[in-house]
Amino acid sequence: MSAILGKGLCLVSKMGRTVRGAEIAMMVGISFTTLIFGGVTSASMTTFGKVQNEIGKRVGLHPYRRANLLDGFANAIVLVVPFLSVFVFLGALLSKGYDFVAPLLLTQVSRGMIYCMVLFLVLLFSIITGWGRQYEGLEGKAVSHPQE
Repeated sequence: MSAILGKGLCLVSKMGRTVRGAEIAMMVGISFTTLIFGGVTSASMTTFGKVQNEIGKRVGLHPYRRANLLDGFANAIVLVVPFLSVFVFLGALLSKGYDFVAPLLLTQVSRGMIYCMVLFLVLLFSIITGWGRQYEGLEGKAVSHPQE
């Protein structure tokens, strides 16, 4: 079903017709799926991976680029959301119950997750500018321009 959904979205959506639009659709899709799963990236990547793969294939993106965007955005800013991420909850809970340290608030744990925030910005920059974008050429080789 997820592959059918991916095909339908790409055919109907104006966003799915351009490479940048497809990458933005991939970003939004995996981010939303990761939010739904409370930050559990393995479940979100398994669920949305086939859809993302299909979207990327339709615009000719190399499988490495598709995989990096899937993994990167699943582990990016969505893990910092204080009221949905299981990691933020665990981080705050693990600081409770000690006499020598004050327990951390959910927002304090989120602010300390700098890597997730920077990763999001780097990936967003790569989508907007095309930095590192490669396409799938003959026999699966990475090429810098799409094959006609």
